[in-house]
Parts: sequence; C-alpha cells; structure tokens
Amino acid sequence: MNEPSGSEARRLGSSYVLDARIGSGAQGEVWRAHNVNAPDETLAVKLLTTDPDDDYILERFLKERATLMRVSSPYVVGVRDMVVEGRTFAIVMTYVDGGDLRGLVSSSGPFAPAETARVGALLARGLAAVHAAGIVHRDVKPANVLIDWDACAPGRGADAVTAVPAGDTVAVGVDTHFTPRLADFGVARLTETISSTHTTASVGTPLYMAPEVLDSRPPTSAADVYSLGIVLYEVACGVTPFTGSAGQVLSQHARRDPGRPDGMPDPLWSVLTSMLIKDPAARPTALEVAQSLETLTTVLAGLPVPAALSTPPASHPSLRPYEWDAVLADGEQATLPSGVGSAGSAGVAVTGGAGAGLSATVDEQVTATQYAGALPVPGGAPQPWGPAPVPSSPSPYGAPSAQSLTPSAPSAVRAPGTRRRRGGLVVAVLVLVIALAGAGTWWWTHRQPEAVDLTALPAPGRATQIQTVADVGRLLVAPGGGALVTSHDGNMWRLHDLSSSNEAPAWEGKCSSATFWNANDLLCHRSGSDGGDILVSLDGTEKAVPGPQKRQLLGASEQTAVVIDGYYSGALVGLGTTGAETWRAYGNYTGGYVDNGFVVTWESDEDKLVVLSADTGTVLLTRALDSEPEWDEPLPGGVGIDVGPQTFYVHDETSGTWSVYGADGALAGEVRTSLRRTGWVASGDLSAQELIELLGTASTDKEAVTVRGARRSVTLTVSTRSCSISADGVALALPERESGETCVLRPLGLVGDDTALLVQVGDADAGGSRTRQLLAADLSDGSTAWSIDAVLAAVLPPSARAGGGLSDLPVLVMQRLEGLRRDLVLAVVAED
Repeated sequence: MNEPSGSEARRLGSSYVLDARIGSGAQGEVWRAHNVNAPDETLAVKLLTTDPDDDYILERFLKERATLMRVSSPYVVGVRDMVVEGRTFAIVMTYVDGGDLRGLVSSSGPFAPAETARVGALLARGLAAVHAAGIVHRDVKPANVLIDWDACAPGRGADAVTAVPAGDTVAVGVDTHFTPRLADFGVARLTETISSTHTTASVGTPLYMAPEVLDSRPPTSAADVYSLGIVLYEVACGVTPFTGSAGQVLSQHARRDPGRPDGMPDPLWSVLTSMLIKDPAARPTALEVAQSLETLTTVLAGLPVPAALSTPPASHPSLRPYEWDAVLADGEQATLPSGVGSAGSAGVAVTGGAGAGLSATVDEQVTATQYAGALPVPGGAPQPWGPAPVPSSPSPYGAPSAQSLTPSAPSAVRAPGTRRRRGGLVVAVLVLVIALAGAGTWWWTHRQPEAVDLTALPAPGRATQIQTVADVGRLLVAPGGGALVTSHDGNMWRLHDLSSSNEAPAWEGKCSSATFWNANDLLCHRSGSDGGDILVSLDGTEKAVPGPQKRQLLGASEQTAVVIDGYYSGALVGLGTTGAETWRAYGNYTGGYVDNGFVVTWESDEDKLVVLSADTGTVLLTRALDSEPEWDEPLPGGVGIDVGPQTFYVHDETSGTWSVYGADGALAGEVRTSLRRTGWVASGDLSAQELIELLGTASTDKEAVTVRGARRSVTLTVSTRSCSISADGVALALPERESGETCVLRPLGLVGDDTALLVQVGDADAGGSRTRQLLAADLSDGSTAWSIDAVLAAVLPPSARAGGGLSDLPVLVMQRLEGLRRDLVLAVVAED
C-alpha cells in the first residue's frame, strides 16, 4: 500500500472506522472495523496493495464492485461494500471471528468422515454461488475458510450449535456443528485489477493449486473444485497429498495421483478422486460435488474419526498426467512463476503465458523473481525426487534429514525447483526464469547455496560408479549422511547403512511413511493394525518409539529428535539417541523445522518465532510476529538456518537488513544491502564473519550470482536470453540442447580449489529436459573438467562402500532416468 499502515485506529471514507489491524499478507492488510452508523456490528476490512502509477485502477476496481456484491450465500463471507479513498482500496466484509479451517484442523486433527462430507458440501455450495456470479476464486485453501460457530448449517437445530472461542481446541466429530464460510473470493481478481496493467497473474497456494493454473490459459471454475478436493483430503486425514517445494508440489499436482489414506471410506474417496482428476473438463462442477457429498453425510454417519497422518501416503504416477503448454507463441516472453515461493505460501503470483498480454521483458522481470523452493520442508516430510540436502554435522559432509525422490510421469513443462533438507547437498531452486530461444523453451534456475563443502570435489577428475539402487520411489538421507532409506513399490522401504561395505539393505519393511529420528534410527510410520510406529536401527533391529506417545516430529540433528509433545501443539522436547529426554521447552509450540542443528518453531501463546539449539534446547532468538509463518515458504518469519551449523540470519526485506548471528545466538553483525537471497551461493558451511563478508561484497546486479568458495568468491553472469553462464567474461561450455528441449541450469558451488564451478544441467522433474548432466566447468577457459550424465540428488560423506583408494572420497547420490523408471546411482569423483 502507498499510505502508512500503522496499527492505530483511523477513519476509512465517511462511513467506516478501522479499529485494529488483525492480519497482513502479500495482498494487503485485514482490519477489524465498524460502520459509524452501526457501531455495534463488527466488520472486517481488507486493504489491498495497489499500484500508484495506474490511472485506470479506479474504473476497473468499481466495475468489479457490482459483481462481487451480488454473491449471496450463507457459506461465503459476504462483501458488504467496496471503498476507494485516495490510493487506498478496501473491501468491507462480514466479520467472522471463529478462526479458520487451517487452525481448526491443526488443533483438532482430522474430521469424522460424515463431518468431512458435511463441511465439503457446504463449501461446494458456497463455491457454486461464487461461480454462478462468473468468479473463479483461485485461492481455495483452509486459511480462506472461516469458521462461524454462531451460525447453524441447514439440517442442524439451533440447540446443536456449540460456541467455541477462537484458538480453543475442539474434537471435530459427528456432534460438532459450525458453518464454514469461504472468504476472499474475488480478491485474486481484484489484486490483479489494481496491481498492474502489464502482467496477468494467477494467485494461489501451491499445496492446493490445480495443475492447469500454470498453463497459458486462464483457470476456470474447475480449478476451484480441484483446490477444494485438496482441502477436503487434508480435512479427512490431516495432511495434503503432496509435499515439497513449490516446484515439486506443482509437478506432483500435474503428474501424480494422491495416495489413499488408511480408513478413507470408498464413497468419500470416490468423490475426492473425481475432484482431483488432472483434466479440468472431467471434474464435476461445484454444485455436483455439493449434491454428492450431501448424500454421504447420512451414509457415513457413525464412522470413527481417522488417525492423523504426519506425512501423506505414497502417491503414484498418473496414467493421464496434465501437460502444460510447452512453447509459447512466437515472440512472447514470460516468467514461470515469478512469485512462487513455497508450496504453502499464500499469494503466489504465477505469470501467464500465451495470450496473457505480457509486455515486460524477461530481463525486467528477473529482479521481481522470488524464491522458488529455497528452504527445507519442516517436520521431516519426504520430498519428491529432486536434488537433495546438505549436512547437519560439523564435518565437511553430511546429508539431509529427509529427502524424497519420487518418480513422476512426463510433462511438457517443468514446474519450479526442489526444496532442501539439511544433510548432503540439497539443490534448491531460488530463481526460475523462462526465455524463448528459437524453437525451444529454455529455463535458468539458480539453486540455493548449500552448506556441504563442495570444495572437496576435485577438478579435473574422473567419476566412478560404486552402486546402483534400482527403481527408487523416494529417498531419505539421515542427518550426517551416513544412511539412506529408499521406497519401492509404494509402501516397501529399504534402509542402507553407508558405513558398511555390504550393498544389501540393512533392513526392509512396510511403512506408510518414514523419516529419520536421528543419524542412526529411522522412524517407520505404521497403522495400529500393523503394529504401530517403530524405530529401526542401522543394524536392522526394531524397537519402540520413545518419548511422548502423542507427538509431532519436527526434525532431527544427528543426536537429537525434536518433537512436539502433542499431535498438534504442546511443549518442545529433545530426545537423545538413548531415547531419554535431553531437554524440554515449555510453551504451546505448533510447528517448525530443524536444519543444521537449529530449530525454528512457533510459540502460539506469545505469538513469537523461536530459534533454538536442536541438541541443547537453548533459546537463541525470539522474534515477535503478527501470525505463525507458512512453514513451506522461503525463510519462514525471515529466519534462515541454511548456511551451516555455525551461523544463522534474519533478513528484513523492508529495510534490506541482514542480521547475522553466531551458533550461540549472539549478534555478529548487520549488513544493509539491496541483495536478494537469489544473489548468492555458498559452496560449504560459513562462519558468521564469512557470511557477513559475503553479504557485504556480493553483487546486487540483477543478472549476477556471487558464489563463495573455499578462499575466494566468483561473480557469475547468468543470461536469461541465451541461457548461458559466464565468469569474468569467460563463457562456460554447456551441453548443447536438442531442438525444443527445456534447459535447466543450476550453479551449485566452487570445486577443485576454487578453479571450477559445479553446475547441474537438466532436471529430474523437467519433462522437456532430455540432457541431464552434472559437470565441473573450468573457470579459466570454460572447458569441462569432468561430468556425469545424471542429476545430482545429494553429496554424502566418504563411504566404505567405495572400496580401495576411493573410500576417502565424498559420495555423490545421482538420479538416472529411463522413461518413468528412476535408479539411484552412487558415485565418487577422484582427482585425475
């Protein structure tokens, strides 16, 4: 917005008073307000972010007014008025103070099947009303479903309504009655209307986004039906069907079918799968969904509330994947997607393709590009196939706490990047820009710096393959990188001890999902009928899971599992390798993640973000925020713990200040610069002083990427027009693309005593990328020092598995694709 937006009360136009700010986000602020002529009625007012240079905003804004105000349904939050005052654009809405569906599911867990059907039917009725007015919501998600405990849904007597204050906990079963009300319908359209005349953007949240939203054609009402299907999936089992970075999730939406949660009744599963069909034309309308679910409220009555899942069941390659437009019309340029930050972040802007009326050039749009999957997924949830994590150990090497590699069916266009989990090298996309070059579509992606010491890799060198694990579904890497677990054929998991020269799995068994508890133990999630959760050690022995029985695992260091004492909120607890509780932080913690020996979490009683030591529980930093961050977004709450175990940082985008802290939580220094997180890469762990130096010297040019090596930094120039990388005027020799091929480039770090740049060409998730090669490019002449025809997933510590003189070399975990089959290849690179 263009006017100061403090939290003090002030007037809005002649009729309204803004009493208190109650929320803020990418699209603007939300205030509690009242009408001066009806002071006893509380209203909600959303102030929208505007573009002060557009002289046609007012006319377009007022044209939307009549459309939005004619939507009338008890299952939507009604628009009461729309106000323009100077450069302030406001939507006046009914005030609903019962919290939102996201908070209700988080606090209470999954709903009973009959209640899932009831809530889904009402929301579908609300969507049908929105669609009847010619509006596509485009951001259906739990946070946009408000809970009205004072209203009574049809078919429920007034005596059945139970008033539950916002923030309190309630078990949502067959006797819990409230009215869900869909909020923010039309806000995407209004934001588009008042933000710019030069771009066409879709607003959405990747976890709930239909695959066609990234296409060149504008989304239809079928996209909302898909999003509602994802919401109901989460309501039914506690998790969304796909997890990972924004790019990974979007790719899975297009190419994979959700796994069926245990206990999901056939009739409800049938409705949900119809809503989640990849082809928009094949999905039912919102009204048809409402009618189907209404019939199920009686059919499903009496079925118990299902157990909450911490990770989704294994997904499967879709027989009919969605294919995005691969090549835009001649002469058009676009970015895809310039605002994608993370799977769960709200207000993601996805710029349109053909027919979108774009006039900004690719180079002009690079500076506006946000993170695309830069940080780890909290809670240890497995990630889809893609570049993997960096070490959490103080040793030069390590591996991700949890990284998954999930095969996907081919698709014409690749969605953005992968998300990093600590340990090993997790290659995470920071910048994703598309430029047209001749007959082909080219992509440049800049990956986030990872805290593994890539400088240990030689240049020149020669690669040697040491093992192949065939037909892998998912990959998880233990903290420290000493073990792997792979999934096969859905729920079959195999644990691999890399300290052993024996290539056979140390253990094999069925798990609905899995994640590492620490460096030596795997947590295997199983249903109660299968014996319940177990821990599996690297020697193959099984044992009971220690600590709280009702728990939420946030993540792990090599020595400590960090859990919430409660399914959804409670004290934070550290559990050592013996299973004994090593520390406890009292409070009401509701979410977070673990990386590099740090814990970032949210304490809801005091509304603050907290950074702790994973091994000691020492509080290193607290930061007051208006609300809990979206944990899938880049730098949740502005805090970064992605550059090793020696330092972490806070980035204030408003002031441009980077505050750097030591591992003990002491402030080491501050740097004020216009540098974005997309502008720098570290080849290994950084100390606080090294990070301060890097931030202070990195180039802020929009095409520059500064890469920190062992002893020096190199500034790269990445051209989005030619899809090339150069350093100090030397162009790197990159593999030539085939006609029409998608090209993906990821600068990863400096190797060979800072003489070469490690670059990933191609991507395992890129349907149009047929050239897949990891290469070290000599910085003196641009030549290739060594290469491997595969996609890097992780860099791990030396392993006895390499044998002979190779056992002291870091292990590269690579993905090799043959059609839909993906093999895991372990390799080392020896000095030539």
